[in-house]
Amino acid sequence: MHHKWRVEKTIELLRKRTIALKKPIYQAVVLVDLEGMGFSFRHIMPYMKMTSQIDKQNYPETVSYIFLLNTPWVVPLLFKMLAPFIDPRTKEKIQASSSTPELAHKVMDSKVLPAAWGGENQIELPVAEVDSDNDNDDGLSVQNVAARSLHSFKSACDDPKGGKFVWLMKLESYDISLKIEWIDGENGTREKIVDSKKTSQIEGSFEAKSTGHLLITFDNSYSYFRSKDVHFGVVFHPAGGGKDVMSTPAGRCASPAAKAHNRRP
Repeated sequence: MHHKWRVEKTIELLRKRTIALKKPIYQAVVLVDLEGMGFSFRHIMPYMKMTSQIDKQNYPETVSYIFLLNTPWVVPLLFKMLAPFIDPRTKEKIQASSSTPELAHKVMDSKVLPAAWGGENQIELPVAEVDSDNDNDDGLSVQNVAARSLHSFKSACDDPKGGKFVWLMKLESYDISLKIEWIDGENGTREKIVDSKKTSQIEGSFEAKSTGHLLITFDNSYSYFRSKDVHFGVVFHPAGGGKDVMSTPAGRCASPAAKAHNRRP
């Protein structure tokens, strides 16, 4: 596995530095540039879960700090889904920032820190190509909601043990009302999760304990003339394991009611 090879090479480098500097060097500082990363960040979460378990079992205390740089607004929320799989001591070492934090300058020599992140090292950093789910740089699906109308869709939980939903919504301009309900698949009860009036950005999560679905409604009925473009995505992580499931307003899980509600009165 590439991750194991990379960690072993890092440990080998630490040993060489220990000999060269004649003092113990046993930890590394990790910097990860997330510029350009959007909702597609969720695709690497299974890999991160796996590598965090490998590091916990085989390479404890190898890292002193992990700095996540240029983090877009979507990353911290998705990171909450990953947090339960990370060792608490490692979690304390992770810092996310939109720029290079002051602590990074304190723990790293400016001659080592790349110039792109505020240091003096002129090393050319590799640039990764980030694939998104559509043409939007945030990786979210876009749903147009006509004036004086609603748009509803479902995000299902098919795992008997339940699981965790994480959602994100934002509008580039104007606002819309958002309502999210949990419909229990065992007894049909409804639980109101979100009832937000006229918002331009919202994020959240919900822990399901059984099968069922979220009913998500965008309400633009108060706007007489203006339609709204809503950037939205919801991810479901099954408690019993398996792949995360992505639902979008235009996805296959959209309910028949959504189509009817979206008609202009």
